[in-house]
Amino acid sequence: MMQGLYLGSIGTVVNKAALKDHNVTHILTVAGGIPPPHPHDFVYKIIDGMLFFFELNFALHFTSIYECL
Repeated sequence: MMQGLYLGSIGTVVNKAALKDHNVTHILTVAGGIPPPHPHDFVYKIIDGMLFFFELNFALHFTSIYECL
């Protein structure tokens, strides 16, 4: 079985046949308000996109968590 990391759009994630053909088992969604289209077929981890980018931007300005406190 081929293992790897694939990057795709919302159009890719709704294509269940293509995901199965590529042996995809887990899907990471970095977006807000998009429910898993195939919750019984794949394992999903959902990260709210706005929260992710806020935290990333915040982290870029500090070298340690102690500077934030």
